[in-house]
Amino acid sequence: MKKSVVLVEKELTKVSRVDQAPCEGFTLVVDGRYKNEYPNEEAAQSAGKELLGRYPMLWIEIYDSGTQTRSKLS
Repeated sequence: MKKSVVLVEKELTKVSRVDQAPCEGFTLVVDGRYKNEYPNEEAAQSAGKELLGRYPMLWIEIYDSGTQTRSKLS
């Protein structure tokens, strides 16, 4: 007797890629790779400063998708 197979549809999720710039919000760029996205610049700066405090050798920038510019976090 054959067993029936039940297919479950997965909900589509947003896939973020490290080689493509995001189209909205602010993003941390760590050593040239796009990482976490944040809704505002203050949240991205505080997360970047925390990361820079733990790992001072990293090159961290904040990418603004509105103006498509990067600013180095110091």
